[in-house]
Amino acid sequence: MNQSPNQSPLTLAAIEQVIGNLADPDTGRPLSRTDQVRNLQWTDHRLSAEVALSSHSLPIADEFIERVREQIQTKFPDLTDIQLTITPL
Repeated sequence: MNQSPNQSPLTLAAIEQVIGNLADPDTGRPLSRTDQVRNLQWTDHRLSAEVALSSHSLPIADEFIERVREQIQTKFPDLTDIQLTITPL
């Protein structure tokens, strides 16, 4: 299968890197720096993860999760079932 230029090899480490490099909407720091990506699980075409956000960011949680989902789908189009939830930081 040929990969597009934006597509990355699908590995748990690659998924962690994509999510972890996204900026926290409150602090602007990468999510991985403050251990905000939790319970990441990947099997075949399914990904589930929790993203911890501060209470200040909760009003935009749905918008933020949609941006995270779009980033993942851009990099890993083979992931067809992406379940992301917000947990308090």
